[in-house]
Amino acid sequence: SGYEGVGSDGECTDANSMLYSFVQYSGVAAPNTCASRCSELGLSNQVGLGSSAENICRCYFDGTAPEVAVADQTSQNSGSGPIAGVNDSSGWQCYRLVIAGTISPTPSPSSSPTARPTTDNPSVSPSASPVTLSPSTSPTSSPSLKPSVSPSASPVTSDPTTSPTSSPSSKPTDAPSVSPSARPTTSSPITLSPSRSPTAKPVTEGPSSSPTARPTTGSPSASPSSSPTARPTTDNPSVSPSASPVTSSPTTRPTEKPTTNSPSSSPVTSSPSSSPVTMSPTSSPVTSSPSSSPSGKPTTLNPTSQPSRNPSASPTSRPPTSQPTSSSAPALEATFNGEIMTAPMCSEISSSCMAPVSLLQGTAANREPNQLDVRASNTIDNCEDGNNGSYNTDESIEWLRVVSVD
Repeated sequence: SGYEGVGSDGECTDANSMLYSFVQYSGVAAPNTCASRCSELGLSNQVGLGSSAENICRCYFDGTAPEVAVADQTSQNSGSGPIAGVNDSSGWQCYRLVIAGTISPTPSPSSSPTARPTTDNPSVSPSASPVTLSPSTSPTSSPSLKPSVSPSASPVTSDPTTSPTSSPSSKPTDAPSVSPSARPTTSSPITLSPSRSPTAKPVTEGPSSSPTARPTTGSPSASPSSSPTARPTTDNPSVSPSASPVTSSPTTRPTEKPTTNSPSSSPVTSSPSSSPVTMSPTSSPVTSSPSSSPSGKPTTLNPTSQPSRNPSASPTSRPPTSQPTSSSAPALEATFNGEIMTAPMCSEISSSCMAPVSLLQGTAANREPNQLDVRASNTIDNCEDGNNGSYNTDESIEWLRVVSVD
C-alpha cells in the first residue's frame, strides 16, 4: 500500500525524537484503510502514518499539515525530515511512506561516498547462499584471468610430507637450502628462550660450558673487584649497601639476638641498665611529670575507679559528720497567691514543696479553685482549661511537687 512498518510500539518521530504535524481520522480500524485515507491527502510533504489500537488514524507531514474538512483533528508540530524512529506511546504502530520501491532517504547520508563502488549494476536480489561464509578482507590485486580448472598432478616436490607440521613458521627463509644438513648443529639448544638481540660484547671470550645454578647475585656489579675476598661476610649480601656505615670497624661476630629491628640513631644513654625496671613499660603514663620521690603513704590503698568530674578547688577543713541524720526535713506545703504568681508556689524559702489536693481539684468547667477572672487557669504559661471531661471520672492531676532547678 506504499507504507512499511517502523520499530515497535509507539508514534512516529524524527531524528530529534519530535512528533510530526498530522491529520487525524477516527473509526479507522485497519492500517490499510488508514493508508488509503492518507494517500488521498497527497504525498508532497507526507512522511508516513500511525494506526492506533483505539481505531485512530493519523497522517504525518513534514512541516505544515493540510486542513481537511472531513478530518476529526489537525495538529501542527515541529517534526521534520524522514521518520527515524518511534516514541514510547503505547497502542500505536508507525508506518514510513515508501516511494518508487525504496524507503525515504537516510537522514544522515555519507559526506564522502566511495569513488569506486563495488559494481555499476548492484543486484536487487542478492544471493541467499554466498560462495563463502568468510570472504577475504584482503583480496589479491592481481587475480588470475584464467584460473586452473584442474590442479597440477605434479606439484613442486615429488615427495611431499605425509605429516606436515601443525605450527608452520610465520617467517620462512627467503633462500632455503637445496640440500639441508642431515645432522643439525644441536638437538637441545642451550636455552629455551634465546635473546632476540644478543650482545655485541660478550662478557668473556670463553664462557663456561656448565654455568653455575646459583649465581652470586642477580645484578652483578658493573665494576667488579680485581681481588675478591675468599671469605664473604654473608651468603646473601645487600643489593643496596649503606653509603655511611655505623662504624668503620664492624664486628666479625654480630649478636644472634639484636635488641630491636630499628635501633635508635640517638640512644638515651651511652650506658643503659642491664636490668630494666620493667620489660613492658606503659605507653600511656598517668602523668606527663611523675614525681621523682613518690609518697611512702598513699592516701588510700583502694582508690575509686570513678572520681568526681568537678572536684572542689578548696577542700573543706572540717571533716564531715560521723553521724549524719537519718530523717529529712518535713516537706513544706505550697500555697496560692494570685497577686504574686498564677500557680502554686512555696510560701517559704525551700528547695521543694508539695501542692495539696485542695489546690488541684477539678477544672474550670466544674469546681477548680483560685480562678482568676476570664483566664480559667492556674498556670504560668496562659494554658487555658477546656470544657471536656468529668472530674473524678477522667484522668486528672491530684498532687504536684514544686522543685528548685538550682
